[in-house]
Amino acid sequence: MTQTIHICVFSQHQLSAQAYASLLHHNDLPMHASAVHFDPDKTIRQQLCTPADILLIELDTIEQPRMLKQLNDESLPPSLVISSRTDQTFADALMAYGANGIIHKNEPVALLTKAIMRVAEGELWLDRAATGRIFQKMARSRIDNEASADLQKLSTLTRKERTITTLVGEQPSASGQSLAEQLNISEHTLRNHLSNIYAKLSISGRVELYAFAQKNSHHFPGSGSEHSV
Repeated sequence: MTQTIHICVFSQHQLSAQAYASLLHHNDLPMHASAVHFDPDKTIRQQLCTPADILLIELDTIEQPRMLKQLNDESLPPSLVISSRTDQTFADALMAYGANGIIHKNEPVALLTKAIMRVAEGELWLDRAATGRIFQKMARSRIDNEASADLQKLSTLTRKERTITTLVGEQPSASGQSLAEQLNISEHTLRNHLSNIYAKLSISGRVELYAFAQKNSHHFPGSGSEHSV
């Protein structure tokens, strides 16, 4: 990035905001910084510098929910938090609120300016440990969301449909005739049940039903023959 980066420096301490702004404004890089003495009774947007490519926010506590919730506002510039805190809980909470990076106050100016440039370009600024934790949480969240969605779909199945799903999971290569005989129903009735199951689970055929049954096997009772319904 070669054009001037416009930085809006927020702090509840006026001297801190002015000091950071002066430090950044007078370095050899193409940066222009403006200080904002943050008023917690106003929104970030109401106090935003114009223009602003990035927010540099001095923050040492997460006990400012009104301010933190605004970090996830996609209409605002990306934000880099500068803090004296080093604990993982604090860093992870900031990222969960929507901050694009965090840097410690003890870091050299060269690293601060590098972080600002990276975040202004749309990247995240995190150490490797924080990156790993965040991706692990995202993965767990995705898995939890998928499991929740599967459970919701399972709840729509009738007892007979759950039995059929279990049987398909246990005998993926069984013919329709074999499955129907084990269930004591006709093949026509089995096809109707399968069509209903596919629609309820948002799948398209036996292969996907087998995969679904395998993934959620712990939610199914053991199959067994049932009387026709």
